[in-house]
Amino acid sequence: MLNEKELVCYDRDGYLILRNVIDRSVLDPMCQSIDEFAEKQIMELHAAGKISDSHSDAPFEKRWAIVCQENSLQEGENSVQQWGAGSGLLNETIYTLLVERRITDIIASILGPEVWAHGDYWIRPKVPADPKTTLAWHQDSNYYLGKGDSDYYEGDTTATQGIVLTAWVPLVDVNEHNGCLKLVRGSHRHGSVAARRNELKQWSPVKKVTEYGTVVNASMQVGDVLIFNNLTLHASGNNNSDHIRWNIDLRYSPTGHAVDWHKLGDELDARFPGFVARSDDPAKVMSWEQWQDKWNMSLAAK
Repeated sequence: MLNEKELVCYDRDGYLILRNVIDRSVLDPMCQSIDEFAEKQIMELHAAGKISDSHSDAPFEKRWAIVCQENSLQEGENSVQQWGAGSGLLNETIYTLLVERRITDIIASILGPEVWAHGDYWIRPKVPADPKTTLAWHQDSNYYLGKGDSDYYEGDTTATQGIVLTAWVPLVDVNEHNGCLKLVRGSHRHGSVAARRNELKQWSPVKKVTEYGTVVNASMQVGDVLIFNNLTLHASGNNNSDHIRWNIDLRYSPTGHAVDWHKLGDELDARFPGFVARSDDPAKVMSWEQWQDKWNMSLAAK
């Protein structure tokens, strides 16, 4: 659980970086499952003649970067921006991280003891020098609320924080060189700010982000966790390294929280099945098998 000083920092800044939260024994199986998922995509590209080599000897943090570079050079294609939430990359290692007590206790310190894990988790392979995997400054609320075909949003200064908390978990060490997350300290206190879509159709604030607070680079090591809420302005920096900046986003809300704030409304759980990840009553916590069945039903209905 968070202590009083940490809670004060979170309330003030809109985010909190916690060091050495997750053991490698939890993260290593997840990295292995991502590697296996990438292997399938790589072999398909190789079989289709889009890459000349499967680069099987390359390490986890570099292999997908090498493949994307070769595929892009030959086909002019951009790399994937994210995996998860219906992509086929669903397994028990993701569930294990979602219910990791050291994470859910942190979330519970802010949201209360009954914690709901969202089904829209995202694994992000930030490819070197690929603008498609670099996200502009935004608040997550920009994407949750939905604005139809509009390219402009006037904002809502009365919007409150805490609808959704993101636990941002690096799977390799991250820093300014390889594109760590950047945040604007205290920006959550400005409500939902005016934003427009950029040339990549990404939402970005109309005003300079420095008008909302100080920009901070979230350099982190494997095992650290970054927590921020849906009103905290953040962006992913450019990856100027020779390897993938891997991370996974996990999202949580209070169990039973209304979803009328989300653009999908009542369809949110049908499309991205969530589950109780923490409760004072352990019997309420959904098992991996139950969550897998829920996802299978969702995918079959599409």
